[in-house]
Amino acid sequence: MARFSNTELKKFRDTSHCSDCAHYSGCHLWLALLLMNDEPGHPGLDIIIPDITEPCPMFFPWSAESAHRGAMRGSW
Repeated sequence: MARFSNTELKKFRDTSHCSDCAHYSGCHLWLALLLMNDEPGHPGLDIIIPDITEPCPMFFPWSAESAHRGAMRGSW
């Protein structure tokens, strides 16, 4: 059974403004979340489970416009 539902993961990406982030094309956190879902019994994946109810703490804007949107979400 997966740790996170598709709805939870979509909400996390929407809340985090992932497409405005410099890490969008190779986000390590996103890849880790997908791995946690694919391999829930893999040793070590139960040590750190990120809180996906909050916006991504690794958001880094790649443009002035995305920086403004990120600042408006209140995570700075």
